[in-house]
Amino acid sequence: MKLVCTGTSVALGDADSFDGFSVHAPAGLALDGLGAARAGEREEIDVPTARVRELAQAHGLPHEWFVAFDAMLAAVAPYGWYDEVADTVRAHVVRG
Repeated sequence: MKLVCTGTSVALGDADSFDGFSVHAPAGLALDGLGAARAGEREEIDVPTARVRELAQAHGLPHEWFVAFDAMLAAVAPYGWYDEVADTVRAHVVRG
């Protein structure tokens, strides 16, 4: 699954792919309106799950999608990719 950012919009892509989560954005585009940047060697961002759910609803995705999304979050939580307290999911940032 990915979020595609253009600078004026954010769209949900590969919505049925639950084996990864990334944010795709042009080089130099600030993503602070989407989530909190993480310090580290790789560019990563913590995205509020509410934002992902909003995009899924806008796409008219079925109830089963939300069940699968929750299962993905549960699966990655032990590895630190989902913060249950902040309700955010970590995403790799892909620039280009």
